[in-house]
Amino acid sequence: MANWYCGSNKYALVASWQPNTEYAVGALVKQATQPSDWVNRRVFRCIQAGTSGSSEPSWNLGKASTTNDNTVVWQEVTGNSAYGWSAAGPALQLFLNGTSSWAAAGDTVYVNAGHNEAHPGVYLNSPGVIENPVYVLCVDDDLQPASTATITKTGGWWMYVYGFAYSRGVSYANPGSRMELHGWIFEDCTLTQADLAIRNIVTFRNVTVYQSTIYSGIGIGAPGILTWRGGAIYTSGEVKPYIFILSGGDSYERFQTRDVVVEGVDLSGYVHSNLYLCAVGFPGRIVLKNCRLGSNISLVNRVARLTPWGRIDLVNCDSGNTNYRYYRYQDAGEVFHETGIYREGGATDGTTPICRRMVSSDWAKYEDPLTLGELVGWNETTGQQKTATLHVLTNGVTLTNKDLWVEVEYLGNADYPLSSFVTNKPHILESGTSLDSDNATWVHNLQNPVRQKVSLSFTPQMKGPIRVTVRLARPSTTVYVCPKVDIA
Repeated sequence: MANWYCGSNKYALVASWQPNTEYAVGALVKQATQPSDWVNRRVFRCIQAGTSGSSEPSWNLGKASTTNDNTVVWQEVTGNSAYGWSAAGPALQLFLNGTSSWAAAGDTVYVNAGHNEAHPGVYLNSPGVIENPVYVLCVDDDLQPASTATITKTGGWWMYVYGFAYSRGVSYANPGSRMELHGWIFEDCTLTQADLAIRNIVTFRNVTVYQSTIYSGIGIGAPGILTWRGGAIYTSGEVKPYIFILSGGDSYERFQTRDVVVEGVDLSGYVHSNLYLCAVGFPGRIVLKNCRLGSNISLVNRVARLTPWGRIDLVNCDSGNTNYRYYRYQDAGEVFHETGIYREGGATDGTTPICRRMVSSDWAKYEDPLTLGELVGWNETTGQQKTATLHVLTNGVTLTNKDLWVEVEYLGNADYPLSSFVTNKPHILESGTSLDSDNATWVHNLQNPVRQKVSLSFTPQMKGPIRVTVRLARPSTTVYVCPKVDIA
């Protein structure tokens, strides 16, 4: 694996070629007439001493190529590790330029902390592969970690970032237009653009995103996967009213999925007078955990279906000091946290009693029900029958097990940790039967409360988690579910 050196500040210190000048072996020069395209700017090393010609030679720009200059012979050495910062290249694209890259899969490109690359031709295409990326690291003169290098596209349309690479401490900017990312891992980086498009597998670790102008938003195209852990997003000027957009361009992309997981990210800096967390137009999943939201944010603007696989989950994400906010969106409906209606002796965050409010849409049906995320308990005994009881409440609706059913997953084999399941779900061809009535005490303001429960018995054979899932298939129905499952 090779190392490469990139630093516009270091390149500026390289002497320009001079005519009719004696050069000794080892002398370094750059073109006297600098190419307008930064990627064609080079450093050359004298490998045969002599006197330069009266006019600048026609330089051979290929990697390690030679150029004859009167009696001098030059060799291209841009970024070569043998000469360190003395021969640093001015443009990262030279090292990440697809099949023409100076770097190869597994190589490291050191980007100097003083690097400030700004030109219209920024297009990065790493030759790395998913199992062997190129490493793009911001460092100081002594190769110690830094985070002040910047790479800016100053004109044109999209800034494309392709291939597979791991970049740490480098800022990438296309402030007047869009940035499209493919296959990179960014850590301790800053991304500045008017619009951000995610394609392929992209990872953010402690990344700060700045967006401006009307284009803004993070578009997740097909097949796009974004994992973002730590960092923040900020906007300025007029922006789109969506933070995340499940997007696409043609009917074929309707059959390709998008996947987003965001954890510990401050989203409150994305500001709009009518802001939605996301716009749903194509299949996909978005999961947010422990994120800060803006105070005026709405959650989902439904444009088209997510498909039965798709969903949007917010777990413990809020603008205030709560630690129980919960939200799920599916085509089949929505699930909310609820603190005004709850079961006495039921779930609590330690201070505030909480409940889950399931509101099915008119799309809910047997094969695509609204699903309440797993309610997890722990089992410490084996070989003894257990009964899990789930309590629900409606306003004037008596539910059957074809309207709402429960599934309990447990470790039912003593020889290996293979899940076993028990459910009250009927066959699709069977008629539903009413759920059992219940005498649990609820705090509520409903005019016609109907209390029901589901009790399922099972015999675990290993200690471990008991997972309970609730599914609501009855359209246009509101059900309150206590997320504390009684296991006796």
